[in-house]
Amino acid sequence: PANRVLTFLAIPGMTEVRLSDGEAHPLYEATALGGDAELVRAVAALADVDIAHFGRTDAAGITHLVDIVDGVTVDVAEEVDDPRASTRLIEAGERTLDAQESLAFLRATNYATGIERQAANQVAFSVSLADEALSSEGIGFAARLADMAEWVETDWSSSQIMALGDALRPLGTATVYSGLVPGRVVDRDGR
Repeated sequence: PANRVLTFLAIPGMTEVRLSDGEAHPLYEATALGGDAELVRAVAALADVDIAHFGRTDAAGITHLVDIVDGVTVDVAEEVDDPRASTRLIEAGERTLDAQESLAFLRATNYATGIERQAANQVAFSVSLADEALSSEGIGFAARLADMAEWVETDWSSSQIMALGDALRPLGTATVYSGLVPGRVVDRDGR
């Protein structure tokens, strides 16, 4: 926070990691095997970083978070038309997404670059949601964060979240980096 730097690293859920049972699994199985601690340990080992705190939400949380901020404005780089993600069509260009459009935007993968575009969309969405969350002032800021807290599980206290939000406001002047763990999708036979 003191440096006003945010870094987003997208790690696809199908990334293979070695979990506490000594076996290789897709990352998305970590929580089922050992809870949040297993997921944090696996990501820390994969990224070779210390993880001090975590936060997570699910689809229901995303829909509520988007509703709390009255939509999330993103630059949709490629039209979103993925029937596996949603029946919603989202045209390219700057859009303010409602809750259901946000889920489609986050889930879609049928792009020319697939997972890379999905990761870029997820980062763009996260930055915009954070910017919307931090845009209120005074008591409105505290009230918005309190409303959002119900939909995000985290080990941070409310005072820590408030301090982080204050340190990063306005988010548009912070430095934001993003990246994607490199790799390719292969089946179990290595193809």
